Amino acid sequence: MGLLSKLKKIFNWKREVQIDEKDYLGIDTDNLYNNIDSAYHLCKKFTTAGNEKERVIHEYENITKTYTGIQQIEKMNSKSLNEFENLAYSYIGTIEDKQQYRNRLSVTSDELEYLGEYKEDISQVIQDIRVVEEKQRNVKSDINYIEGEKGELLYRQEKLIKTQSVIKVLMIILLSIFAISTLALTIIYTNNNIDIFIPSVIMIVIIGFFGLWIYIFRRYVVHEIKKNILLRQRAVELLNKIKLKYVHNEQFLTYEYKKYKVKSSEILEYKWDQYKQNINDRHSIHKISTNILAIENDIERLLKNNNILIPNMFFENIAKYVDKRSRDIYRKEVDENRITIKNQIDEYENEITLIRKILLDIKENDTTESKEITKIVNSLDKI
Repeated sequence: MGLLSKLKKIFNWKREVQIDEKDYLGIDTDNLYNNIDSAYHLCKKFTTAGNEKERVIHEYENITKTYTGIQQIEKMNSKSLNEFENLAYSYIGTIEDKQQYRNRLSVTSDELEYLGEYKEDISQVIQDIRVVEEKQRNVKSDINYIEGEKGELLYRQEKLIKTQSVIKVLMIILLSIFAISTLALTIIYTNNNIDIFIPSVIMIVIIGFFGLWIYIFRRYVVHEIKKNILLRQRAVELLNKIKLKYVHNEQFLTYEYKKYKVKSSEILEYKWDQYKQNINDRHSIHKISTNILAIENDIERLLKNNNILIPNMFFENIAKYVDKRSRDIYRKEVDENRITIKNQIDEYENEITLIRKILLDIKENDTTESKEITKIVNSLDKI
């Protein structure tokens, strides 16, 4: 018997199953009645199509409920409709306020939670750190100043030592001039018997003047060298004391910075202000959430008083109900979707009908030895 003739006899169905329909379903038409894989594939498609149909029907019921709800809201009396719109606007504004607090919390909340673990007064901690930071800045300034003074003293010492060397050379030169002058005057007096009293006095006065000046200047240089050494020793002692303060302050600041995960008192103060703001924001969110529930209850009460069933996802889409223009746009959108979903239901129904007819056909004409195809078809819940 031909394939088409067999299919025409399936339970006297009015609609014939065509070859191209089987091709559409991915059936091996050459081995239709003994191909277990094709039967299994068809059963799987039958189950899937049934599940999808149920899902789409549920979706159709929800969207129909939404469409009906929009129409019912439009039919409310003017007083109730005006009250509804005011509540809807209030609800949207309150939701936006809550979202703003949530957004602000999402940025800083997690990274600041650790501050709540400390029981001490963070404001006092900030003040203590700020005082030590100011001391540390002063200590650094003092260290830089003393280091500069120390360098200047060292530079001055080098100049004094060079000056001292120059004085020694001048003293040698002066003594040499004195010796040469004395020798010259002695030779002149011996050989020529000339009076050398006045030249000797002049020479002695000049040599004495320069000798005295060199002596005084040398004493001054020696005094300055000793003074320089004392000042540098004092600078080193003072620098060591200040560095001890620096180390103590640095240890305190390092510990506090690590403890509170900051790099300065300004950052800790900023984080603490943010943490307190987060606490206030949480309280505000809690209060706003209470207000939102109250508005939702008022809207639900108003709709129930007007015998209106609350549509699915109503509060999530409440912005589409706030005024007539929004409701008209939303109603058209919902109606278009409703028609589309209804067409999907019809398509799934046609596919299920087609698969059912083919399954019943291959079950009736099962040519496998153990009737495996029949067992597979019978395992379906609905056929």
